Amino acid sequence: MTTIKPSSTLERAFALAKSGRLNSFTEILSALKHEGYFDARAHLDGPSIRKQLSSLIAEGKTAA
Repeated sequence: MTTIKPSSTLERAFALAKSGRLNSFTEILSALKHEGYFDARAHLDGPSIRKQLSSLIAEGKTAA
C-alpha cells in the first residue's frame, strides 16, 4: 500500500519550521524522515533553503 503525502517535501519543511515546535534544521530533517519524506536532505540541502528555514524557526518560536 502506498502512502500519499499531503504536501511536497519543501512545503512540509516550511510548515514544520513555522510551527514553533522544532528548534533546528536537523530536527526538521528528522521529523520529515519520520513522516516518510526520506529524500528530505536532497531537497533542503541548499544554503538559501537552510537560511529560510532557520528564519521561519525563529519566527515560529516568537509566535508560539
